[in-house]
Amino acid sequence: MIIKEITKNEKTDYVLCSIDKSDVKNGIVVIPNGITKIGDRVFKGKSLHRVFIPNSVEEIGYESFAFSKISAPLQLPQNLKKIGNDCFSGSNIIKLSLPKNLEFLGSGAFSHCPYLKVISLGDSLKTIQQNTFYNCSRLEEVAFPSTLEVIKNSAFADCIVLNNIRLPQTLKQIEYGAFMNCFSLEAVSIPKSTKSIEDFAFCYCRSLKEVVLPLSLNFRRDAFFHSNKVEFFYKLDDGTTIYTKKQIRSLQTKEKDKDL
Repeated sequence: MIIKEITKNEKTDYVLCSIDKSDVKNGIVVIPNGITKIGDRVFKGKSLHRVFIPNSVEEIGYESFAFSKISAPLQLPQNLKKIGNDCFSGSNIIKLSLPKNLEFLGSGAFSHCPYLKVISLGDSLKTIQQNTFYNCSRLEEVAFPSTLEVIKNSAFADCIVLNNIRLPQTLKQIEYGAFMNCFSLEAVSIPKSTKSIEDFAFCYCRSLKEVVLPLSLNFRRDAFFHSNKVEFFYKLDDGTTIYTKKQIRSLQTKEKDKDL
């Protein structure tokens, strides 16, 4: 292994820059304690089965484990704060819990992971970047953090077996194509905190039957383009009673009649 000591802004990192064949034994790699950063593309394309990452690691770089075929359970360090773009793209991870203190999850970080079924996103993330879980064709379950504010473009696009999501009450924005082609998604409740659902956010969700929205939210129907089975329901300000748009108009008419 080649390890470099790099000091920047009075902070010293011990960066794992590269490995050779002798560092991989029977598909297993043990990263030494004291490493604070795994550099870009270090394990990209390597024939790995399992990797042990010490708690000293705070950052994993761009494409570090992309297409490395990791399939054994992966325990990420609790001090990890940043996962770079495309970091685990194309790996064979099946289940994963992100550390509770993770602050940044890069775009495409777990895209094209064909065996990923369950992911827990920790407790600190505010943004899920674009394409983060794009084309995870077996992804069934996602536990969102209670701090989440933005789901970016195509974050869960083409997750074709994802059938149930519980969006947190902190969510403010769902961007273009965020859940596009989630063919198995049947119902979704948009929290009151949400200010924007962009075009095609839930397009081609052909099993989607029920969407519950806050009454105050304005959105374009293109957000649900070609989700042809969907029926919309609306929560009033009390957050409990759910009505269709037709029922709301009827109630409003009755209220006007009372005033007269």
